[in-house]
Amino acid sequence: MSESPLGQGTGQAVARPFDVRTVMAWTTGSVLTESACTGYTGREDRNGRWADGAPLYTGFDHHYTPNSQTSDCTTRGGGNWKAARSYHTGGVNLLLADGSVRFVRDAVSPQTWAAVGTRAGGEVVGDY
Repeated sequence: MSESPLGQGTGQAVARPFDVRTVMAWTTGSVLTESACTGYTGREDRNGRWADGAPLYTGFDHHYTPNSQTSDCTTRGGGNWKAARSYHTGGVNLLLADGSVRFVRDAVSPQTWAAVGTRAGGEVVGDY
C-alpha cells in the first residue's frame, strides 16, 4: 500500500497547468502503451471516485517510480499505470505486507522498484 494524493473531486476534465500528483490521463485504447499514454485522450481527477473501491480509482502499481513526473495513465478498458505518490519531498511511505512502513526514495532504481512490486518473481531486491 502507498499513500496517494486525491484530485479535486470534481469529476471534470483537468486543464493545464496541473499538478501531476492529482490527475490521471486516460486513453480510449484497450492496451496501455507509452505512446497511448503520452497521446492521452483526456485527464481527470486522480482517485476522484476512491469510494467505489475499484482498482482504477484506488490502486497503484510499480510501472512508474514513486512521484514520477509522468502522469498516471489508464485505459477505458481497465488497464492502469498509477505511481505511488505523495506530497513528501523525495519519496513516499510504503506499507509492506509484514506491517512495516518504509520511506522509499523517488530515486529508487526502476529495476529495484519493479522487484519490490512482485510477489514471487525471485528477484534479489537491492537497497531501497
